[in-house]
Amino acid sequence: MTTKALRLIAALAAVTALGSCGDDDGNSDEASTETTAPADPGDGAAGDGGDQVSIENFEFGPADLTVAAGTTVRWTNDDDAVHSVRGDGDLEYESDDLSQDDTFEQTFDDPGEQPYICGKHSYMKGTVTVE
Repeated sequence: MTTKALRLIAALAAVTALGSCGDDDGNSDEASTETTAPADPGDGAAGDGGDQVSIENFEFGPADLTVAAGTTVRWTNDDDAVHSVRGDGDLEYESDDLSQDDTFEQTFDDPGEQPYICGKHSYMKGTVTVE
């Protein structure tokens, strides 16, 4: 092998070694992109700290939640199956069919227990307790 070829190989090895060096100690000057929801529900608007319910594996999660009067609850269908959300008590409301990733919002103003079901699968049940 010629000297020129050996120098080229050595240079490539050095560049590769330096390129793999990095700061993996977790201390970075770059800003973090992680976001968290505020602890205070504020005006109760879903997506702004309001309460969220996931529909997954043919279950509401959480199925039962307690909210302040005026809170908007958002249901998100995280399931492959089509679902809906329907009030099953004094408060009458019903979503359209919710495909995967679709959402539905309902504002709860009056104190008390507000049961709800999936309009497609009546065995799926939950309760919003409004204080």
